[in-house]
Amino acid sequence: MRQQLPALGVSLGRLPSALLIVAVLATLFAPALIQLAGRQTDTSLLDNRPPARMPALPSSISLGALNEFRERLISFVEDNFGLRVEMVQLNIRVRSVIGTSAIPGLFMGKGGWFFLKTDADVLDQVRALNRFTDQDLDAWIDLMEVQQRSVESQGAAFIILIAPNSHTIYPDRMPIYVNRVWPETRLDQIMRRLHERVSSLVVVDPRRDLSAAREQQLLYHKYEDHWNSFGAFVAYSAMMREIAKRFPLIQPLQLSDYAIRQGSRVWNIPPREEADPVFSLKSPTRIVGSQLLDNKNPRRPIVETTTRLETAPTALVYGDSFGDVVMPFFNETFRRTVFVPTAVSSFPTEWIQEKKPDVVIIEMVERGLAMQPPVSAALENEYLVRGAPPLDEAIARSNGVGGHVAGAQQTGGRLEFVGWAADRAANTPPRLALAYYDGRAVGAARMSPVPATIAPAMNNPKLGFRLSIPSAGVNDPARLRFFSTTADGKVYELAITRTLRQHLERMFASSRAARPDAAPNPDRR
Repeated sequence: MRQQLPALGVSLGRLPSALLIVAVLATLFAPALIQLAGRQTDTSLLDNRPPARMPALPSSISLGALNEFRERLISFVEDNFGLRVEMVQLNIRVRSVIGTSAIPGLFMGKGGWFFLKTDADVLDQVRALNRFTDQDLDAWIDLMEVQQRSVESQGAAFIILIAPNSHTIYPDRMPIYVNRVWPETRLDQIMRRLHERVSSLVVVDPRRDLSAAREQQLLYHKYEDHWNSFGAFVAYSAMMREIAKRFPLIQPLQLSDYAIRQGSRVWNIPPREEADPVFSLKSPTRIVGSQLLDNKNPRRPIVETTTRLETAPTALVYGDSFGDVVMPFFNETFRRTVFVPTAVSSFPTEWIQEKKPDVVIIEMVERGLAMQPPVSAALENEYLVRGAPPLDEAIARSNGVGGHVAGAQQTGGRLEFVGWAADRAANTPPRLALAYYDGRAVGAARMSPVPATIAPAMNNPKLGFRLSIPSAGVNDPARLRFFSTTADGKVYELAITRTLRQHLERMFASSRAARPDAAPNPDRR
């Protein structure tokens, strides 16, 4: 008996099948048709940048020109295809309904809250997995005390304000799996160690004030990690209590000085709207003028604000994006306030020397404690060089080659080197890069994420460095040695690539030719 097999597929009939085909084709071609018609939604707010433009046709048929055109065309299509904004927002909304974040750098908490996940390993910091070692903790405080002494030598007080992570103030809004593994976070460690050392360094920690105030007002944005004006004012008030100890005549603003109404803020990612407090002074502003000091980055200018408060001290604030929200309060409090955003400037030594403020305020977000300390590069280099092991000891402790010095340039009387390093055996990143010349430590730098152009991908954690040394007297590549050190005390030599060595020899030869009266090189060692 022959077995009858079931029919393959599903028959919908002619009309349903035709409608299904039309629907599929419309879905496939709708983005392209909308883009060609120029009716796509503006993506600049979605990406926080202007969309890529349609590239001009290549000027030649060379491989390089064609590849460049191809890459630009891909970027244009990826940024501008029809319905992109709508599909991204739909994806975010659907994922929000099921309790997951469509944004890689965020995770979703309770009640629709979103929290940062990846920036500066903030999630591991919140769980106290990413902490200071005892050595790094003392080094952080040492460096900040060095910077404090430098600022105070110029006649200014030096105060640090830490802006807590939203995770810290709203731990109950995070999902249950975000548990604390160790009792102390980085900020806890700093506050404890400052007390143990009886340090003169002043760090304003507003966590207690913010935790108390959150019972009355929402202090942080639910869909973004910054504090709102209420949170900024609480931190401002904590800061002013500390400043008033040094400047008793200062007149801090009070919450009662403001009329507060509820505005709203619309977020593009996630596509939500939330209440946002708007502060307006009941009395006329104290500000009489403002001056643009530097506008190299129009989105992050350096601005000086002046008030009519003749007896108030002057201030320079070096801060991140949390400082943007607290600056309106500082601007109304000091006789003159200069705001230097950390995003556009290294430590503002020159501005401090020029403006001669009475107080220098360093504002930094809590997760920034895992980053490079906000100090002068020259002071940090001097501090790190002092702590470098002697060359003989570095050679004796070396575990072989653990990276390369891959590039160099000479600028402003200094030689700047770049390269990468890795602890291949322990699969851990190094801590410092050190430079020696004629057996003496002459430069040091902390590690930072390495660009892909410096070295190919590796399985092991790899960090890059940018290290500068004085160029005076440095004229022989054979006398240069580089090493990296790890947090657990290991030392690796960083080899100078052959290409770089040849480049240095040409650079030094050119420098000698430009100075015909210079003494010849001593014999190489």
